[in-house]
This record gives sequence, structure tokens and C-alpha cells, in this order.
Amino acid sequence: MPSVSMAKTPSDLSYRHVKPDDLDTIANLETNSYDPDEAASRESIAKRIDIAQTRPALFLVATAHTVIEKCDMELGLCTQEEVETVMAFVNATLTTSDLVTDESMRSHEDNGTTVAIHSVCVSPQYRGQGIAQKLLGNYLDGLRAAASNGNNKQYKRVALLSRPQLVGLYEKAGFKCIGQSSVVHGPEPWFDCIIDL
Repeated sequence: MPSVSMAKTPSDLSYRHVKPDDLDTIANLETNSYDPDEAASRESIAKRIDIAQTRPALFLVATAHTVIEKCDMELGLCTQEEVETVMAFVNATLTTSDLVTDESMRSHEDNGTTVAIHSVCVSPQYRGQGIAQKLLGNYLDGLRAAASNGNNKQYKRVALLSRPQLVGLYEKAGFKCIGQSSVVHGPEPWFDCIIDL
């Protein structure tokens, strides 16, 4: 039987831009992170991954390197294989609005200067360990770096919708909650959170 060793803390993670072959893993993580009426469809995620091929700062994944040890007891041989596993991700599109709106959840405006975050997901078994906080910090650093294009700011603001119980998480990452959103999506109210870059 193989034994597995996997990263479990934010310091064990690596961060990279999304790749097209991440689609299945990310779609499954999205489905396991949101209520069925709130989760983005596989097609929506595929579109966001496609957008990120020209706007890589918009979609960041946190990965852990899993070491799998396989032993053949008859031969007395063991081998180890390192596999990269997506543990968390954050994705967004651009909008010309100052906040996340119903329209911005369905479309991408390439000339937009507001980054509208759609999902911040951490694998269920690794929640509550600071991974989302570290992921958001890396994401915001990447946006700030991409925002400066000479003297022209490409991205000016980051906006997201938060459930009431997660507002504190986003505030720790530097976001400001500015009140209940007009967006109605799913069973609970959403709150607008923003951070200017």
C-alpha cells in the first residue's frame, strides 16, 4: 500500500499561475467549496483559465508537492514519486465597475481596472490553517506587480463578495468591507469588500 506525505501548512505551499490542465482539479475544488447554486460551472472556470493565459495575475493556484512512496514487498523495493497537487486557488475577471456586480460575474471586460474576484477556495481538509490568508497575500502582491506598467496602472482596485462569516478573513488580508451588496446569489446575503492597489 502506498504511503503519502503532503504539505499541510502555508509555508509548505508553492504559488503559480493557472495552467489549462488544472481545469478538472479546480472545477472539483470549486464544487466542494460552494453551495450548488453558487459554484461556478466548469465552463465558467474554463473561460477564466483562458482569460488568465493573457492575464496571468488574475488566476493563482497554491500547490503542495505530494510524495508518494510505493513499495513492492515481494521484491523488497520502494520508490518515491513527487506529484504536484492543487490545494487552493483564487480567480477573477476584470470589470469597469467599482464593485462586483451580477454582470461582472458573467463577463470579462478586458479594459476594466477593477479585479473582480469570483472564488477563493482551499481544499476542505486544509481549511483553518491560514492557507487562504497566505494565498490572498501572494495574489495581491502579484496584482500590484502587474498593476505597474510604466506610469500606467493596469489594475486599480480589487473587489469581492463575502459571506458575513468570512468578512474578517478578507479584512485581515487588507480588504475593507463597505456594506451589504446589492447582488443576490444563493441563500445568504453578500458583503462588498474592496482594496485599492
